[in-house]
Amino acid sequence: MKIGIFGGTFDPPHLGHIGACRAFLEAIPLDVLYVMPAFIPPHKTVISGSEANNRFDMAKLAFANLSKNIVVSDLEYKREGKSYTALTLKYFKEAYSDIEIYFLCGTDMILTMDMWYCPEYIFENAKIVYVRRESDPEITKQIDEKCRQYKEKFNAQILTLPLNVIELSSSEIREAIKNHEDLTNILSSEIIEYIKNNNLYLEH
Repeated sequence: MKIGIFGGTFDPPHLGHIGACRAFLEAIPLDVLYVMPAFIPPHKTVISGSEANNRFDMAKLAFANLSKNIVVSDLEYKREGKSYTALTLKYFKEAYSDIEIYFLCGTDMILTMDMWYCPEYIFENAKIVYVRRESDPEITKQIDEKCRQYKEKFNAQILTLPLNVIELSSSEIREAIKNHEDLTNILSSEIIEYIKNNNLYLEH
């Protein structure tokens, strides 16, 4: 069984996230893709005004209807506490006897994975699928060096996902929401409506 895990804060889930999700499914024949909103991301600060339940609800709106193979999982949401990827992988490895896990990550993740909780377990039990969201050549050098280190130290398996660069920053999107800017090119209509109805990101 092949499963994919697409974790993140999704604060809010934007069209860049949706594009990466679709590309993930097109590139790898997954039986299930679990979209996994973090309860408390260990390496990020979740913005005040966007609680875990809001982010989980938005993830369901953004991803659930993209494919019958997508499941928006409440595993980390229900587990509460800091959402460590190693613990999530351990859950799936123990739940299924024959499983192959592909973990989707972006630039911030790929550059810091060796500093995560139990990185050796992550690299041993999942293939890392990397997708870019910016086109800075200096960052490319940093990523190439990190991937070389991961392969040398952890025997990591790293795949690069072919995708046109989508330069969207969640922090910039939150600022645009606060300033009442047009969001139609960066968020789906369902997410825009949810944010308005719940008065999210107006203060931060």
